[in-house]
Amino acid sequence: MSFFDKLGKTVTNTAHSVVEKTKSSTETIRLNGLINDEEKNINAAYLNMGRKYAELHTADAEPEFQEFLSAIAASQEKIAEYRKQIRKTKHLLICQGCGAEIPETVLYCTKCGAENPVGKQLAEERAAREAAERAQREAEAAARQAAAQAPQAPAGAECCPNCGKPRMAGAMFCTFCGNPFVAAAPTPAPAPAPAPAEQPIPQPVPTETAPVSPAPAAAPAEAPAAQPAEPEVVTAPETAAPAPEAAPAEVQGRLCPNCGNPVPEENHFCTRCGHEMTDQPAAAEPVPETPQPAAPERTCPNCGKPVPDGNRFCTSCGMKIGE
Repeated sequence: MSFFDKLGKTVTNTAHSVVEKTKSSTETIRLNGLINDEEKNINAAYLNMGRKYAELHTADAEPEFQEFLSAIAASQEKIAEYRKQIRKTKHLLICQGCGAEIPETVLYCTKCGAENPVGKQLAEERAAREAAERAQREAEAAARQAAAQAPQAPAGAECCPNCGKPRMAGAMFCTFCGNPFVAAAPTPAPAPAPAPAEQPIPQPVPTETAPVSPAPAAAPAEAPAAQPAEPEVVTAPETAAPAPEAAPAEVQGRLCPNCGNPVPEENHFCTRCGHEMTDQPAAAEPVPETPQPAAPERTCPNCGKPVPDGNRFCTSCGMKIGE
């Protein structure tokens, strides 16, 4: 029995010891928690005291605190810049009236109703940009319409190198800008290739044979006298006379004040002398004239083409025709 009594006492003592240690540990944890709470209160008091001191003595702080105040000011500037970047990313602004964040495109603050100058400026810029785009579209449409209505030059037709408009047949000057057309230089005819020299035909070499006594030949008959050959008459090929060009149709319009040549209403320059036709009155209706005997037709001394009377330049090669 003594053994069991001793064992029971040992277990009881151990249990009491564990309970005491547990109670001691729990109490220690509780007290440490209270200590931490008080330390937090102290730190909060220090923080509030330091913030208050920084607010009251930013300009006249003691040298010992100047370093901390400078670090606080630098961090505050960085935070303000980071917040500004966030607002820029979200397209937000700070209202000048109440300090609330508002979208940059609104004209008035949604909190206090203050005017937003940035939103007003953006609205004006957007309206100006839309007006410019609309004007550009209208100009492009007008240019396309004018290009569609402009006379198109036929395939292979010559165009003015200055303005690109088609050249009127036979005109020495552009009827739109007055630029003179330079006559193309005549292309020289290629020289004929020399005929190949005739190679001499080799003659057969006679072979030596034994002499044969010739038989008596009969008397040759008299050959008839050769008749003189009549010379062959070579006739030159007939050159077809150039077909007379059709007389130009009577052009109703204005008369050039420089040379008197009739100029169509749509032409800006005279096709004969290149005089600018600006603000010239329209020519009066032509009075039918009595037919006159045809005058001898002039021809260009350079290309031989006929030149109408009154023209100072050849309409084919552009050479000046003397009076």
